Amino acid sequence: MTHTHPDHIGAVPHFQHAWPHIRLLVSPTGAKILGKTELFKQFQLIDLGIAQLMKAKAEIGALPASIKDYVFKVDSIVKEGDRIELGAGIAWQIYETPGHSPCHIALFEEKEKTLVLGNATGFYAPEKDVFWPNYFESLDKYCSSIRKLAPLPAKRAALSHNGMVGGEVRRHLEKAMKATEMYHWELIERLYQGEISEKIAMEKARFVDS
Repeated sequence: MTHTHPDHIGAVPHFQHAWPHIRLLVSPTGAKILGKTELFKQFQLIDLGIAQLMKAKAEIGALPASIKDYVFKVDSIVKEGDRIELGAGIAWQIYETPGHSPCHIALFEEKEKTLVLGNATGFYAPEKDVFWPNYFESLDKYCSSIRKLAPLPAKRAALSHNGMVGGEVRRHLEKAMKATEMYHWELIERLYQGEISEKIAMEKARFVDS
């Protein structure tokens, strides 16, 4: 699990209920968050909202059945430098990449050179080549995480949203940094010129929605 935001984890208890052999690996911070039962109602509400949207779009035929024992069974905690060995030369290296969230991790597979970015570079729309740099926890940590991943010889990157990025992954990371710089400086300049923060936030929300 790259991180514990509700739009990424709501279905996990459903998976674990249907396929008990599935093992859940999370970061140390992620394990602490998943242990907070007071958050489960929020997870379930967002999970239901996403399911209702998918049903309205005819992407699913019916809402999933509710689970009586809605819990997250963490099997292993992974941290920076750990390797997940799957056999046949396939091994995933763990990188702690906070910034989007405090619990975020990325994974790099050395043999086929696949980088699981998650939301470490924010939200990217490939068809429009547009970034939403959502550094929800920390701008500094967000940028540091992108810099950490930049030297990896990745041939493709898996995003938490909108599929894969192929070709020059390092170029994607460079573009993410540039987009973040432009996005943040625009906020700073508009605030410095006296614009009201609520107005800026609403305009940015419309930008993201579009």
